[in-house]
Amino acid sequence: DENSLSACASVVTDTTLKTITITFNGQTCLDGHTRSGTITYTYSGGRYYRNPGYKMVVSSNNYTVDGNAVTLSKTVTNTTPNLNPGTNLTWSDVSNITIAKPAGTITWSATKVKTLLNTSDTAVYHGQAVHITWTLAHVGITGNATGTDAAGETFTANITSQLERDFNCSPNSNFVGQHPFINGTLDFTPGTKATRHIDYGYPN
Repeated sequence: DENSLSACASVVTDTTLKTITITFNGQTCLDGHTRSGTITYTYSGGRYYRNPGYKMVVSSNNYTVDGNAVTLSKTVTNTTPNLNPGTNLTWSDVSNITIAKPAGTITWSATKVKTLLNTSDTAVYHGQAVHITWTLAHVGITGNATGTDAAGETFTANITSQLERDFNCSPNSNFVGQHPFINGTLDFTPGTKATRHIDYGYPN
């Protein structure tokens, strides 16, 4: 949202090169964090996230948050096989993030598949000509992640049963837009410690 960035960044869209570049000016953003450097979004295969074949590549250049260097790369691709009735919209998401902090470097890599579980709901998906009504969406996520914390301990996270997020649900008025998982299971293993099994649907 460009309005939320106006105090700390400028946004330039180039429809010829198909890029969106956010340049942060070192000021404090509305979330209370200071940022500098740039984040660039390069898209192809369509104009919109909802278009099958759409691809967005995100990269950073000299990007810092509160003085910590952040290197990120992310590729999101709309992998929907067709637009036949009953077919849910799907996206692949491959992400890599490194945060260099005084106490150590944090790394995070993830490969996920996101599915709009209620694509068939005409109140949510209105066809290719109109944006998705995300506030009514139910989204499923599968995949896994690995990384290291600032102390150098590794971790793995594997979704063992599709996680589901209800975009119409927020924990309270202070967390609008932060939607909890309402279903699915995840195994989280920190270093050599025992695996933690997390069930977001318990009790049913």
